Amino acid sequence: VAGRAYILTTHSMEEADALCGRIAIMVNGRLKCLGSTQHIKSKFGSGYRLQLKADPARANDVVNFIKNLFPHAAEVDHYGEMWSYWVSQDMNLANAFKSIEDKREQVGILDYSLSQTSLEQVFISFANEQQEENVVS
Repeated sequence: VAGRAYILTTHSMEEADALCGRIAIMVNGRLKCLGSTQHIKSKFGSGYRLQLKADPARANDVVNFIKNLFPHAAEVDHYGEMWSYWVSQDMNLANAFKSIEDKREQVGILDYSLSQTSLEQVFISFANEQQEENVVS
């Protein structure tokens, strides 16, 4: 409805993303960010999340390949055949996909995804900030 604004409070970023044109995130009663979903993810997100499934017997090949392709990548998780990395935003996505596609069989990558930081992950990073402030107080 034109000329009206509605305020929805929620901890569900999926719900906020679906229902809201602009989102605000507050920490300890203070506004930390305000904007569209894409604006918030671009400004406060920590890059991309690379998740891959690979042959565990080829772990060294996989890790070396990722370190060479994304020198500043940070490993988040590794369980059996699954790896998860944070990758910097300042990269060419087309080149990243091409490099992975060109070498995936050679290094033993069975499946992968490269996705932008989700709104939920941004929210969690702000929530962690709130927990850290509470511990310091």
